[in-house]
Amino acid sequence: LNAVCELLDNYLYSIKAMREKHVIMMQLGNALRHRVLGEGVKEAVGVLARAIPVSRLVIVYRAEEGASRTLHIQMFEGAELKVDTLSKEDESYSTLQMLGRDYLAGSGTELLNELGVQDAQEEVLINGITKSVVVGKVVVTAGTKTFNTQDRELLAAFAGFIRQRIVDFSKEWRALAYSFRPADVARLLQNDDYEKKYLAPREENVAILYVDIAG
Repeated sequence: LNAVCELLDNYLYSIKAMREKHVIMMQLGNALRHRVLGEGVKEAVGVLARAIPVSRLVIVYRAEEGASRTLHIQMFEGAELKVDTLSKEDESYSTLQMLGRDYLAGSGTELLNELGVQDAQEEVLINGITKSVVVGKVVVTAGTKTFNTQDRELLAAFAGFIRQRIVDFSKEWRALAYSFRPADVARLLQNDDYEKKYLAPREENVAILYVDIAG
């Protein structure tokens, strides 16, 4: 009877764990549907931090492949955003972005040292099959000593959602970059209704002044 009860208990627990995992993955997917990437990532990290013991989480990615100036870094402590190079223009972030470029290229881990991230689990975000391109990396440290099997599965799922969202974000960025400077593209993408708010055709009364300047 004890053996049967133990088997039944394990079976019911596995069903419960699978259900919980499914719910969390649905929440991650829903969070990252937010039109503004930064807001979606914050919501998704909040979901992840409630599910597993996240101490620090770093996301490094490029908005344009090969362009170091559009490389962005976000660092969270638990669910709290501490570093965000996308939503805030700050010259002090230029060093971090240079270190991030080297980190994505696999030529150094100084970025993690600068952010105080050690003994972390890394997920590489790769786009494409025949021509694979590293679009970003997700690095997570555990609040406990290590992550268990289910934690690692959720981290892998989180990285998969983030990878797809970054790919979509990059397509949107490139489309806007044909007409606007990178700084302007970044500002536009901070608004979920930027097309209607800034880019939709509208009628205005305007004046145009032509002037010749002597000398």
